[in-house]
Amino acid sequence: MLDERRLKQLVSAMNDAIRQQDWDALSIANQRLTSSLHAEGVTDQQRQQLQRFYHAGLAECQRNADTLWHKIQKTLDDREAMAAYACFGDAESFSG
Repeated sequence: MLDERRLKQLVSAMNDAIRQQDWDALSIANQRLTSSLHAEGVTDQQRQQLQRFYHAGLAECQRNADTLWHKIQKTLDDREAMAAYACFGDAESFSG
């Protein structure tokens, strides 16, 4: 059976891992949460609460992944622009 204290610990561990972007800790919290969802004695209310926290955690991870993807894309775009500028700058320096 999953008591309130244990439920709060699971949720806190997941939230902390997401906030700190500690993906190893999040993986562990995820495994514990998944095990708790399937444990005997877990009430439907607790299971629904765990699922809500789980989905909220997944949404936060997706937001972090999207932000990181955008940063990577910007870095790649900036690198391409700088390479083009460097090529143009080199050609100009030899023409005059």
